[in-house]
Amino acid sequence: MVNGRTLAGVIQLQFEMYRYHSTLVATHPFASSWWSWPLMVSTQGYVPLWLFVAYLPNGVKSTIAVLGNPAVWWVGFACVLFITADLVKNLIQHFRRTRNMGQESVSGKGGQWDVAAIFIVTEFFIQWVPYILISRVTFIYHFYVCVPYLCFASAYFISRNWHTRRGKALTIAYFTIVLALFAAFYPVTSGIPASTSWINALRWFRSWYF
Repeated sequence: MVNGRTLAGVIQLQFEMYRYHSTLVATHPFASSWWSWPLMVSTQGYVPLWLFVAYLPNGVKSTIAVLGNPAVWWVGFACVLFITADLVKNLIQHFRRTRNMGQESVSGKGGQWDVAAIFIVTEFFIQWVPYILISRVTFIYHFYVCVPYLCFASAYFISRNWHTRRGKALTIAYFTIVLALFAAFYPVTSGIPASTSWINALRWFRSWYF
């Protein structure tokens, strides 16, 4: 095995890692709860993980914080919730219809089941929900594995509405906002020097500190 460890040694390491994380009682000022991650807002402390700061002359500072693009995370999470609600509604209707007809009618596309929607919702919650059971200190970066599914959810809605003029206009507006927010928050996520007043202006909520 790697570094000369036996299979038994590797298995033992898994138990040791589990024991460490399951018994960890450490605290951290920038720890955050699982429910605060999608919207990056909390009433209990800070949500973005502040990693670094350097105060420079002439009202300039360099800072690095772990947070997401608000447009990507907020819109994506709203899309996930909408898809979930739509799937639940279709599931209820399907079972009612099945009970009344005495038979099933399942389709992968265009029928009772939307495979793409099921995949997005299932994978998102599989990655996120387990953190409900974790009692040790957690941070916003644990949510990063869910971000691709936020993007998939947004893309799902774009694909369903791109054929309309309104859909195209909203999509272009959305990506414009995403790019604008990426540029606006880039100093906070990259550490490039920027004016302190600009960085402070990006602290939209009390739980944002960087």
